Amino acid sequence: MNGSTVVPGDLFDSIKGKDITITFDMGNGILWSVDGKSITTDKAGDIDFSVKSGVKTVPVDIINNVTGKSYSIQISLAYEGEFGFTAVLSINLGKENAGYAASLYYYNESTGELEFICSDEVAQDGTVSLAFTHASDYVIAIDGGWGRRRRRCGTRTAR
Repeated sequence: MNGSTVVPGDLFDSIKGKDITITFDMGNGILWSVDGKSITTDKAGDIDFSVKSGVKTVPVDIINNVTGKSYSIQISLAYEGEFGFTAVLSINLGKENAGYAASLYYYNESTGELEFICSDEVAQDGTVSLAFTHASDYVIAIDGGWGRRRRRCGTRTAR
């Protein structure tokens, strides 16, 4: 992306319904992928795919209530609202977390609760792929129970 974070909506419109996946390298180990077949919106708007990690937007007591004291990181997506498609975020959580489950939770500000979205296994290189349909504040929690995952997301197959 060469420092840019915004993808023009026309690009999404041009691949809508097609078996084409576009990957956007945001730098710092962050990749977004969009499959043209997942685009459902009539006319896509420009999407800002920038991701801030290590933010403190979700109160720690809410996180601990759901995840216990498992390792977790908070991320905030710059874009606000529905994408109109599924975008898969690949993010590096560290090689020390390889083989563990990474669970994605949406922070619902109106209810003050974390809502489970999906889980995926952290790969040997420390990356995980998680599917998003809208942008907001999220928590990614790491736990050792890959077999306990509830709903798979991302693009990798379980090992």
